[in-house]
Amino acid sequence: CDASEELDGGLCYPLCSAGYTGVGPVCWKDCDPGFIDDGAFCRIDAITLPKASYPRVGTPPPEPL
Repeated sequence: CDASEELDGGLCYPLCSAGYTGVGPVCWKDCDPGFIDDGAFCRIDAITLPKASYPRVGTPPPEPL
């Protein structure tokens, strides 16, 4: 490959524009700061917290009259 190309998967591809990353024949936009790169998607992790809970004991319903 020449200086204006990159080798990927045994082929020479034109370099991607600034702010993009090449994967084979596709140039993907880089994720903004604070985002996680999942390939075709950029995401922000959700904050997951457990809810409070407590046990309870069930009893059979009363017999009908």
